[in-house]
Amino acid sequence: MPAQESSPSSPHDSKLRGSSQNSPRVSAKRDITITEL
Repeated sequence: MPAQESSPSSPHDSKLRGSSQNSPRVSAKRDITITEL
């Protein structure tokens, strides 16, 4: 998990977005990714 969070541009990011609802920490990363876009 931590390794995936360190790589927002990794293909796993798509899966993390789906499970972000279950993981607040991932949700924060998702917000950062959206801000970059």
